[in-house]
Amino acid sequence: LLCLIYAAAMIGVVSGFIPNPEGGGADFTTIEGVQAIFASRAGVTIGWTHYLAFDLFVGLWIARDGDAKTVSRLVQAPILLATFLAGPLGLLIWLIVREPAARETGRFR
Repeated sequence: LLCLIYAAAMIGVVSGFIPNPEGGGADFTTIEGVQAIFASRAGVTIGWTHYLAFDLFVGLWIARDGDAKTVSRLVQAPILLATFLAGPLGLLIWLIVREPAARETGRFR
C-alpha cells in the first residue's frame, strides 16, 4: 500500500499535478531541484512514504533471510532497528553479517 501511495504521489509531483513551490514538475537533476521538492508538505510526505516503504521492505527481507539462515532473532533485532531508523545503514550491516552467519550454518541462498 505504501508503494502504491508513493507511486501515485511521484506521478503527481513529476507531472506538476502536485505543485512544486518553485512551479512546474519535480527536478531531480540538481540538488536545488530536490530541495525544492522537499520545500512543500507534499514533497516531505512523499519522501517520508519512500523511506517507510524502503525500510519495511528491506526489513522484511532481512528477517526472512535471517530466519532462512538460522540467524538468531537477538542478532536480527538491532539490525532491523538500524534498518528502520536509517535504512541503508541497516542493510549494509546485514550484508556484512549475513554471509559469515550463513557459512557457520552451511546455509547459502
